[in-house]
Amino acid sequence: MTLRFRFSNSDMITTAGVAMRPLEIDDKGGTFERVGQPGITEAFSHQELAEMMRRPDTTYFAGYFDRATQEAHRDKPVQVISELSEKTARLVIWRKAVCDAFLALEAAGLVKRTQRAYEQAKAQLASVTARLVGEGAAAFAKIRPGKEIKTRKLPGSRTVLQWVRSYQAAGYSALSLIPATHLSGNRSRRWCPKAEALMNQVIEI
Repeated sequence: MTLRFRFSNSDMITTAGVAMRPLEIDDKGGTFERVGQPGITEAFSHQELAEMMRRPDTTYFAGYFDRATQEAHRDKPVQVISELSEKTARLVIWRKAVCDAFLALEAAGLVKRTQRAYEQAKAQLASVTARLVGEGAAAFAKIRPGKEIKTRKLPGSRTVLQWVRSYQAAGYSALSLIPATHLSGNRSRRWCPKAEALMNQVIEI
């Protein structure tokens, strides 16, 4: 009889260096989505899942995304990026674009987590980052012809890899990329506990 595992949508498994989260489990098996690569899915039978879970390069993290989200919320003074100042919000969204670009290039085998590989792929990483920022919430307003446009310079490999690790550990939450300097100053509640609880429910929905 094939052993059947019960997975939650908040679980995560890593196998052969690939991180995945369950999307659907039924009588035939399960469908998993690659973490950081929305839309990239793989289907496994229960037999294949049982064999995978016995492999030494497979690790199972129960409730990983629930815990990561809770930790990110507990450690940060804001619940949504829109609560930040415009300057800080743009910086956070740019850092998120850097992380997303790095993970995309890593998944394509174009960069590794070493200083040498990072330096070799730095120009391509900057290009992908700029595209992601231009398509996202951090995009500049329409620029008049001839007006100077300032772009951010990528930091060194050590800083970017630290961002990527924090980003992944927080369940790919941009809150993990808020600068430490933002934590200083007034950290009193902006709303009463009841209002915060209601806001959190809306965010989750």
